[in-house]
Amino acid sequence: MEIKSQSQEKYYVTLTVELSPEEVESGLARAYKKVVRQINVPGFRKGKFPRPMLEARYGVEVLYDDAIDALLPEAYDFILNETKLEPIDRPEVDVVTFEKGQPATVKFVVTVPPTVALGEYKDLVVEITPTEVTEKEVDAELARLQNEHSRLVPVEEGSAQMGDFVKLNFDGSVDGVPFDGGKAENYELELGSNSFIPGFEGQLAGHGLNEDITVNVTFPESYHAAELAGKPAVFLCQLTEIRRKEVLPLDDDFAKDVSDVETLEELKAQLHKNLTEAAEVKDKEARREAILTKVVENASVEIPEVMIERQAEQMLKNFENSLMRQGLKLADYQNILGKTEADMKADFHPQAEKAVRHTLVIDEVTKVENITANEEEIDEYLTEIAKSYQMELEAFKGIVNAQGMLPQMMSEVNYKKTIDFLVGK
Repeated sequence: MEIKSQSQEKYYVTLTVELSPEEVESGLARAYKKVVRQINVPGFRKGKFPRPMLEARYGVEVLYDDAIDALLPEAYDFILNETKLEPIDRPEVDVVTFEKGQPATVKFVVTVPPTVALGEYKDLVVEITPTEVTEKEVDAELARLQNEHSRLVPVEEGSAQMGDFVKLNFDGSVDGVPFDGGKAENYELELGSNSFIPGFEGQLAGHGLNEDITVNVTFPESYHAAELAGKPAVFLCQLTEIRRKEVLPLDDDFAKDVSDVETLEELKAQLHKNLTEAAEVKDKEARREAILTKVVENASVEIPEVMIERQAEQMLKNFENSLMRQGLKLADYQNILGKTEADMKADFHPQAEKAVRHTLVIDEVTKVENITANEEEIDEYLTEIAKSYQMELEAFKGIVNAQGMLPQMMSEVNYKKTIDFLVGK
């Protein structure tokens, strides 16, 4: 075999390979062994029909397709070994010439990773306004603690209010006809949670225990039960229980109950400190993201569509796995939204393109700066992962090596080192 020509346009490398007549003959011989087992000729045992007679009866062309199928993988391996190309997709193949006793010509179009032209990525300046913790935010944290440590008190007299927790009996109908799921007893509901049909909860507020309440609502057009979507319904309801949150007063006793400090002022100071530390972490992350965004924006790269498609497919797969963990199916989710799998993949397209661009640019910085993780850094990374699985390092390394995952782990450490390098610069 011999590479007769090679050219590149963007991320497409076109190579023309010539196979010698001897290599063509080798492919035909292998094709004959396959074809002869598939034909029956009177007077000959299956698989024993001589090749000259086969070619004379059916024509040598009957062997061409199988011969090409046998030779193409070898030709593709040859060009990858010779050129050290790293394809990211299956090649396009065109058999230009193929004839017994003659050299054969095959053209391959190979898609390779795109070239990344880095812009400025060192000594970048980004403006991040430090987050200041206000008294209002501390008060909001106090209110959250009050809510967390509140208790529900039964309301025996008076009317239900938004925010109350109630139990109710209801019996629903559409056009006077009951429907599946439209009836329940002692159903628990938080008024204002918007967990029921829009408009339902507000009509219960203002009513007391055991009152007869008529609730009129309309099912949303997007309601999961198609036979009810968009239709008006009537619910006959009764509240059987009303409970209301009772919060503790903000004083020193409250501070002692919800923390390890003695006074309300100490609790406020503690909350302020916690919020400040959280804000510093958030600011640091915002600075990191701003720097990485600038590095990627300063670079230039034209991305093959196949890379974006594969990333979008992976994102959709991750989303499907997330739904499964919640006990949901992708098909059901699609039915609710009225979308096909292709629609959802298209929704991920912009996000996928951004992720691929980010990875390509960061990988190029890793290469240009010759950033490589050392053994100690890799062991430190593996140790953290091993701890999450409650395993010893050596046992986890054994699994990593056995499954061929070490290159991926090294790549992840290199990526982290590159991010630290960019942020540090």
